[in-house]
Amino acid sequence: TVILAVDSSRIARDMDLAGVISYQVRKAGVRLEYAKHPASDNPAMDMFRDSIMRGFDTYHSMVRKQKGLAGMKHNVLMGHRAGGRPPLGYKLEYTTTGAIRQGAPVRKSHLVLDPEWATQVKAFLDARLAGRGRTDSARISGLFKKPLTTLISVERNALVYAGMTVWNRHAESGPDRYRPRAEWVIQRGTHEAMITEAEAETLWERATPTTQTRSPSGRFLLSGFLFTPEGKPLFASGDGYYREGKGRRIRAEELECVVRDQMNEEVDSHEFTQRFIAEHGR
Repeated sequence: TVILAVDSSRIARDMDLAGVISYQVRKAGVRLEYAKHPASDNPAMDMFRDSIMRGFDTYHSMVRKQKGLAGMKHNVLMGHRAGGRPPLGYKLEYTTTGAIRQGAPVRKSHLVLDPEWATQVKAFLDARLAGRGRTDSARISGLFKKPLTTLISVERNALVYAGMTVWNRHAESGPDRYRPRAEWVIQRGTHEAMITEAEAETLWERATPTTQTRSPSGRFLLSGFLFTPEGKPLFASGDGYYREGKGRRIRAEELECVVRDQMNEEVDSHEFTQRFIAEHGR
């Protein structure tokens, strides 16, 4: 019946999300109570206060995020890593900065070649640059046991294999996977390279093809009306095709044209006219 939190930031630091949670909790017949600002006998003032507190929570969250991102950007510009796992073929090496934080020395990391995988990754990159397919390149280099996603990741990290540290590349939200190139933070010469910058740009372009934006299935003319002979529904794939699950695809324009032609023939038929008149007479 009651959810008790220390303060409103423990529920959510996003004011929109906090409002949604508060609504769902209230709809379920449960109260939200906060130890640092308990409820009073004036529900209207409590609602006003909670709204203000959610705004403060969001503000503090955004400020902390901006400071954290600024620190990560500074690390990259100084030649350090901004976090995350090293790409295949490299490993992390740590050095101390001389500073002490909470009684422990502050350490920064940078990439060094991993003797276990560096040779195979270099061979894979060279094979891809020579025009060989991804599977063939994996077999030649000895990376054939690696998952396909790992091999694609190697190519998408091509700039890292050119000795660069790249930060702020991935988009937080939206239809695009990556931010515009102008927003990336790139620091060259931070670690030993396996390929040249020009070669890295070539691999990057190959690994990130231009994709079409998929449209909502509801925009297709016959969505929800088409079925396979087995009775399974046909869905719009979003790129101009109907398909059943992950099976064979049929171009929407061709299929809809056939259906429209068949409907027109039936509407023009004598049998349809007689049935229509009979139904109307009822």
